[in-house]
Amino acid sequence: MNREQLQTKSTEELLRLAEERHIEVAGEMGHDALVEALLSHSGGRSPESLSAPAGDQLVEEAKYYVGPPHEAAEEERGIPEGYGRTTIVLQARDPDWAHSYWEVAAADRSRAEAIISDSWGMARRVLRVHDVTDVDFDGGNSHAFRDIEVTGHARDWYIHLGQPDRCFCVELGLLLPDGGFHLIARSNTVRMPRDRVSDVVDSEWMTVEFDRLLAASAGPGPGRASEEMLELLQQGLELGLASGGISSLLGSLERQARARGFWLVADTELIVYGATEPDAHLTVQGRAVRLRPDGTFTLRFALPDGVQNIPIEAESADGVEVRAIKFVVSRTSQR
Repeated sequence: MNREQLQTKSTEELLRLAEERHIEVAGEMGHDALVEALLSHSGGRSPESLSAPAGDQLVEEAKYYVGPPHEAAEEERGIPEGYGRTTIVLQARDPDWAHSYWEVAAADRSRAEAIISDSWGMARRVLRVHDVTDVDFDGGNSHAFRDIEVTGHARDWYIHLGQPDRCFCVELGLLLPDGGFHLIARSNTVRMPRDRVSDVVDSEWMTVEFDRLLAASAGPGPGRASEEMLELLQQGLELGLASGGISSLLGSLERQARARGFWLVADTELIVYGATEPDAHLTVQGRAVRLRPDGTFTLRFALPDGVQNIPIEAESADGVEVRAIKFVVSRTSQR
C-alpha cells in the first residue's frame, strides 16, 4: 500500500491499520502523521507490501485472492464502514442470545488513551453485561454484571445470556490492570423474550352470545352441527363460559371422546389486552369492562371456528374524546 493509497483512507482506518501492525502512535497524531508512521514502519518492505501477510500465510491467502477490490464511485458505495461517532447498540436475538454492535470515534479513542496513559498497552477491551431488570440503571446499581473480552478489531459480538424475560444493557470499555474500568459507551436496555407461554392468570372472561357461537361453530347450512356439539355449546352457554366453564366444557368433550376409545381433544382461546386512561369508560363488544388501577385490562374469549368481530371503545371521563379499535379474528379447524 503506497502513500497515495494511504492518503485516501480515513484517520480511523489508519489508526486501525497501525494497531494491526503493532505500530505505536501518539493519540494526537493527525492524518498525515499517521501516513508517515505507517510508511516508516514498513519493516524494510516496500510500501505496497505494508498490509500483505508473509510466508505461509501469504501462500494460504493467495488461494482466495480475486484481485484488488473494485473502487466504486462514491454514489455507488453501500453502507459506510462507520459514521465517525461513538455508539453501542444491544438487540435481542432470541430468549437466550443477544447481539451488540458498536463504533468508537477516533477522537474518543485518543481521549481514552490520553486518560489511561501508561496503562493503555495493558488495558483489555471488554463488554460489561449488566442485568438491570426492574432497575433505573445509573452505571453502578445492576443486579449483577460480567465482562466479556472482545478480541482483535471486532465491532460486533453475540452474547449468550441464558436468562429469558430479563432486562440487560452492555457497556463497552477498557479493563485496567488494577481492576478499574474505563467506560467508552453504554447501550440501550433490552428485555429478552420469554421462552414460555404467557403467565397472565388474572384475565377476565367475556361471554359469547349463543347464536353467534353456534353460527360460527356449526355454520349457516343445515346439518353442519351434530346434536352432540349443539348440546355441548348449550352447556357452554349455561356455564357462562367463565374460566371454570371452559374447563367443564372441555371436560365434557373429553368424557364423551374417551367413551369412544382412542381420542384427542383440543381447543383455542383468544386473549385481548391493552390500556387506556385509568378513569376512562371502556367497552368491548358493547359491554363495560373494569380497568385495573393503572388503566390496563386483559380479556379472554372462547374462540370457535368462524369469524369474530371484537370492537373496543374507550371514552374519556369527561365524555369528550373517544378512541376505538376493532379486531376481526378468524379460526378454521381441520379434522
